[in-house]
Amino acid sequence: MRVTAVAVVCLLFGALRAGADPQRPPVDFDGDGKSDLALYNEFTGAWDIIRSDSNFSVPLPAISFGGKGYRPVAGDYDGDGRADRAWYFPWTGEWQFLRSSDGLTVSVSWGGAQYIPVPGDYDGDGRTDIAVYFPVTGYWYILRSTTNYTTSFAVNWGGRGYHAAPADFDGDGRTDAAVYHAASGWWYVLTSTSSFTAAFWQSLGGPGYSPIPEDFDGDGRADLAVYHEPTGTWHVKISGSGYTTGFVRSWGGSGYEAAAGDHDGDGRADFALLRRNLTGTANWNVLLSGSGYTTAISKQSGSFDQTVNHAHAVSAAKPIPINGTDQTKAGDIDGDGRTDLVVYAESTGAWMTLTSSSGFAATVPFSMGGAGFTPVPGDYDGDGKTDYATFERATGQWSVATSSSSYLTSFTRTMPVTVDPGTYRWTFVPAAGDFDGDGRTDMTVYGGFYAVQWRTKTSSSDFTVLTGRDFGSSGSFYYPAAPADYDGNGRTEIGVFYPPEGTGTNWYVWWGPGSDGNFPIHPAIWGGAGCLALPADYDGDGRADLGMFCPSTARWYILTSASGLTANILVNLGTSTSTPLVGDYDGDGRADPAVYESSTGQWTIALSSTNYATTMSRTLGGPGFVPLPAIPDPVGHRLPACTRPDNCSS
Repeated sequence: MRVTAVAVVCLLFGALRAGADPQRPPVDFDGDGKSDLALYNEFTGAWDIIRSDSNFSVPLPAISFGGKGYRPVAGDYDGDGRADRAWYFPWTGEWQFLRSSDGLTVSVSWGGAQYIPVPGDYDGDGRTDIAVYFPVTGYWYILRSTTNYTTSFAVNWGGRGYHAAPADFDGDGRTDAAVYHAASGWWYVLTSTSSFTAAFWQSLGGPGYSPIPEDFDGDGRADLAVYHEPTGTWHVKISGSGYTTGFVRSWGGSGYEAAAGDHDGDGRADFALLRRNLTGTANWNVLLSGSGYTTAISKQSGSFDQTVNHAHAVSAAKPIPINGTDQTKAGDIDGDGRTDLVVYAESTGAWMTLTSSSGFAATVPFSMGGAGFTPVPGDYDGDGKTDYATFERATGQWSVATSSSSYLTSFTRTMPVTVDPGTYRWTFVPAAGDFDGDGRTDMTVYGGFYAVQWRTKTSSSDFTVLTGRDFGSSGSFYYPAAPADYDGNGRTEIGVFYPPEGTGTNWYVWWGPGSDGNFPIHPAIWGGAGCLALPADYDGDGRADLGMFCPSTARWYILTSASGLTANILVNLGTSTSTPLVGDYDGDGRADPAVYESSTGQWTIALSSTNYATTMSRTLGGPGFVPLPAIPDPVGHRLPACTRPDNCSS
């Protein structure tokens, strides 16, 4: 552990939710007892704060403190009654906070990769304690402010699938250790009044609901609250009734980020929303508890240009990815949370799976598809297990056999893959992912004519509503598709991997509304000709890293998001003829690189749980079989020279 006081510095920094303390708003930067409207730009490190003591009309002086990879953990670390700007860098475990009392910066080392920051006042001295939660084991490690961050204590509460949701639920002025189990909607609270030995639990929420505990009834204790972005619905169970009664409010919807806080100073939390705009600004809309939730205030914050989609509310509710990553959704046949070994033979439509729950020893067969059908497994029904699915290239028909019916029931949808049949030729490949963030795989194709299109039928619309976006081509060349959840919001982003045929490689991501679609996630060269994109969460921070496999060197190069895309992991695995793929085969929450040899059917997996020092080998498949989940479009492709019958030469 390291604690130092230094002069004010400007460092780079990213985004995550700070722990909530209903006794003192964690975003009260002006010290008036009310929550300010505070934004943090994870791309530039800029803090944009509108003061509540000015009726939200005057901003605080702009300060850059953070940047890519640095996560905001605002709190009152010096005890002066005002929130301090602070960040946590998971790659190294370093914390820094800029003290509002004297302008000095304090640096503390506590945590590291896969440790989630959960700051709060756990010892009740009026200052924010530095704390991290390690979901792999369920341990909380808390560094006390009462001893100037020189002593600590640990609490074991949680584990895999349990998300930290700290707040003061028992009203003793100290933060309690609480976790939320998104799969079931249950909350488990370990109280500070019992010295973290007694607990209670309640049910509220479920898949697709983000926890945001705050004091909505004004009794000095945090209430259970969740926000469902697709519908804009808030559900609250109030502590004043012993969590037996509550209320529901409709405020928000798709694209609105939830950030509750006490903005009117009445001692009760308000419903706050943030929405980013195409103009590069962000709008706040706050429904005030002091008016009985009948009056709202609206304010505009910042001017971020292309980086607007990297601006988040400092106290935002953190979205929770549902049913694992896209790789898990596409490869977890047995539903144990680990990726299974799966192969498919297009000539016969045969599928074979070695299940992780059997130690990769038991084989499960299935038959679906055949010649002309591309395999696109995923969790289309949202039950936490992979469904078998195929895409018929000639017709655009998607067929899904659902795991929730024990694969006895299937459904089909058709994606439009031609325009003016017989006139234009389009080339589409499936690139499935959870683009709407509802925990189910969506049907997406990538390709087109002249401009490349991404076309998606979302699971939240029962695969009936078609959306599209032009993104990913240069002249007649289509960039290889690389969709992934790059910002950790629980939704797959459109991404492409651009090898400019000779030198290096760039990555481009469509961040959604507010971006012009031509904004690189990493503006420098990363990779080279012949390398294959395999984005996934290798470092366990909840965001996809820039992973690639280069056959020429038989090496994996992984640029980590936890380091702000500054540090990389190198893994020697495979040969020049290997087929690379990625999944969480050991269940530690991090992606494992894997290679498949088509001539023998041998799989070799570098396990992240051993820091890639140990490999696991199994045999499944062989000639005629392809391993799954496959890269959507591994090398990109060119439009055919003849794109229309009337411009074809003989």
